[in-house]
Amino acid sequence: MFQNDVGTILEFTCLDQDDNTLDLTTAEHVYLYIKRGTAILKREMTIDDDPASGKVTYTLTDEDLTEGDLNYVFQIAVDFEDGSHYNGSIVEEHIAKPLEADYVEE
Repeated sequence: MFQNDVGTILEFTCLDQDDNTLDLTTAEHVYLYIKRGTAILKREMTIDDDPASGKVTYTLTDEDLTEGDLNYVFQIAVDFEDGSHYNGSIVEEHIAKPLEADYVEE
């Protein structure tokens, strides 16, 4: 992925501690936390039409990947109706600076 990417859909499948699909049928909220440098962003995710699939998505906005040449950290958190909470594994991704950022018109 690159700095200032917008519209890219991030899709994750939530798994429990035994690597089985986490049923999100009773999930109240699913959030994607994005750590960019020292800033941490909190974004609402969308649960798949079949919540038992454990799949969630988030579409990147122009406020998400604003810095390039930086490792970003992503983590999903789920709040369930019964008060239980799930934290997914951390995913680290290098967000590159696109060539156009340094392009100079001759």
